Amino acid sequence: MPHDGLTLSSEVVDALFPFHILTNQDGTEVLSVGNGLLELLGENFLTRDFDQLFQITRPRLEDLSINSVKSHLRSSVLLKIRDSDVTLRGQVLISSATTVLFIGSVLVKSGDALERKKLSLQVFPPFDLTPDLIILHKFRELENKDRLKNSRQLFEMSKSRDKLSHYAYTDELTNLANRRGFWQSGKQILQEHGNDDSARIILTLLDLDQFKSINDQHGHDAGDAVICETADRLKRVVGNRGLVARLGGDEFVALIILDSYQNPQERVLQVFNAVNGPFRRGHLQLSIVSSMGATNVQSSDTLENAIDHADKAMYEGRQNERGAVFWYTEELSTRILEKKHLLERLEAAIRSELIIPHFQPVLDLSNFHLASFEALARWNDDQLGAVRPDIFITLAEELGMLDQLDMLILGKSLDQLARWHAQGKYYDVHVNVSAASIDLSLVDHVMSALEIRNIEPRFLILELTETTILENTRLTREVIELLKEKGVRVQLDDFGTGYSSLSHIRDFPVAGIKIDRSFVVDAHINDKSRTLLKSVVNIALDLNLDIVAEGIENQQQMEFLANFGCTYAQGFYIGEPASADTCEYLFSQLSQQAA
Repeated sequence: MPHDGLTLSSEVVDALFPFHILTNQDGTEVLSVGNGLLELLGENFLTRDFDQLFQITRPRLEDLSINSVKSHLRSSVLLKIRDSDVTLRGQVLISSATTVLFIGSVLVKSGDALERKKLSLQVFPPFDLTPDLIILHKFRELENKDRLKNSRQLFEMSKSRDKLSHYAYTDELTNLANRRGFWQSGKQILQEHGNDDSARIILTLLDLDQFKSINDQHGHDAGDAVICETADRLKRVVGNRGLVARLGGDEFVALIILDSYQNPQERVLQVFNAVNGPFRRGHLQLSIVSSMGATNVQSSDTLENAIDHADKAMYEGRQNERGAVFWYTEELSTRILEKKHLLERLEAAIRSELIIPHFQPVLDLSNFHLASFEALARWNDDQLGAVRPDIFITLAEELGMLDQLDMLILGKSLDQLARWHAQGKYYDVHVNVSAASIDLSLVDHVMSALEIRNIEPRFLILELTETTILENTRLTREVIELLKEKGVRVQLDDFGTGYSSLSHIRDFPVAGIKIDRSFVVDAHINDKSRTLLKSVVNIALDLNLDIVAEGIENQQQMEFLANFGCTYAQGFYIGEPASADTCEYLFSQLSQQAA
């Protein structure tokens, strides 16, 4: 550090309120003040507050060191604003909205004694901090010979107050208001126009789509150019009837003031269209595409509420579509609350193991006997009733609990399989595994689950989709190879729906494929479908892979597939997913037919 080896004389104290001493991972020590950070670095005091960085040049204190500052802090040589133990007396040399220069003395209570110290100090109001928090910089006891010199230095520092204020409220890259500037000016706009019947206020939140790919493909200079162009377009279209700010990254916000005759939807669409479009700079040619959330700001709304509404509108809208304007409505608010409730119920259900497998039979087409079951997750909630799998599986992924759901269904499926084996019913079970569960630890988890239940690995078939494989091809291949070595089979689910299905059965050691129902549904009556299906079946047979045809809905389809060479079939015609108890009834029916 630049100040190593220096000492702090008794005349020098830097006073901060409130404070904490923190140590970064690199060993740098910082002083935390309110919700900002002050770091001592030789000639300069750097203040990190939120995501902004300011630099305040200070008089060089030759004898300043971090250790001695900490020593004084520990001995409670602090100033507390509006504290009865501290009295400031002196003359305010310069006072403004951004800084106060003070020359005088301070009366400090130490135990039962009162001691007066001469000092010069500069007070910077902390902008967004609470009024009771003041950061005091350069609290220094003055000798007479130092008074003039230090006063002049303090005066020179005050000349930079406007620059400091500019940095505090302005985004350096775009020259728009930053987050702090938006909060300050935005609140003023709401106060001035919130109750004005002749004007309406719209808040829009804008995010650039695929901005990361621009940085990745063209470099950060190109990304900065796109950010600046977006800022310029927003400033031009909003003009002086509103406020535009960059909140950070590729996120922008605009408060738009409308006259009573203006249509909110048309005005927002005008802003949206002005931002989106081709962008050329030098050899760089691309298109700016954004998504926007918008909300009408009511007189009762706070700025926080308005931003929250626009953010929710954009987030929910982008789940299904990008590059559009999404408006906040009461209906949307209701849906968000319902979704929040659903997420809470789902999280509790997964943790309490209330989601169970239902089992769909898989038929051996060589003899039309029951060969195995596919375990499919089902959730019947006390409050919500039966929730569709496509809904709760997607939400489990949002919660980051999809791997827990996978393992829950695996465990319960193996529990049921163990019971069937104990009854002499030696069927296989298929269990779906998502990309969230693909990890080397999956192999140990699966083998442990089988061993605990005394089930041979050959009775378990794990199903992976082509999408899952593409998440991490190298890791997935390694996991499949390890499972194969242990005797667990892996099948490729929904075969034919991906982009490179044939390469997948070549590159991954899968034991079989499950042909998607889109290949099966009309293969017995459509020549093109029949030709495609025949090609897939022949390739799989040549590679010695098991073939399961999904989506069988009638006898004609099943017989056609059997004649075509498919080894297994699954679908509603053979049997719908059912609880374990219903499967027991199916077993009894099959036993009676066999008798």
